[in-house]
Amino acid sequence: GRMVWQGNGSDVFHIESFQTTFKQLMSVGDTHQLYSYPPQGLFLAVPFSVLPYPIAYLLWNSASIPFFFWPPPPFLPTHLRWWVAGLSPTAIICVGFGHYGLLVSGLFLLSFRGSGLAAAALTFKPHLGLLVAVQMLRDRKALPSAIWGTIALVALSLVAFGPGSWIEFFTNTVPHQ
Repeated sequence: GRMVWQGNGSDVFHIESFQTTFKQLMSVGDTHQLYSYPPQGLFLAVPFSVLPYPIAYLLWNSASIPFFFWPPPPFLPTHLRWWVAGLSPTAIICVGFGHYGLLVSGLFLLSFRGSGLAAAALTFKPHLGLLVAVQMLRDRKALPSAIWGTIALVALSLVAFGPGSWIEFFTNTVPHQ
């Protein structure tokens, strides 16, 4: 996110530039990190990048934890849903690392319950966006909002981060995934 604020939005997808910035910000040695999300994923990263890391971490978890619990898995008995979901190894790891996983899980469950906008938001994880697309074909009522929501996110990312971000994503990041 800080690379975007510095005017280097497309450099997020240039692996060497990203790794150099990551090492400086996180005070780590060699890393094989890359920003593997398409440009619309920056809408999540950029706002938190203006904050000191501990505050961003707390705010991110404060937002993503309730989102994860909001649509608890329907296959669990009602009285166990909150406990099982909250104490699952996945939830604990996601909170520990401030990972996107809780947000993704909430969006995934909402999309399978017919939310086209949640399906559109999942396109920042393209493999899940494709998986949910199959569900959207089954639930035709949600399909238009999923399509238009995806088009809107891509268009907004083109405006916000420039076409160079998409070019760099496809030429530098995609081949390393």
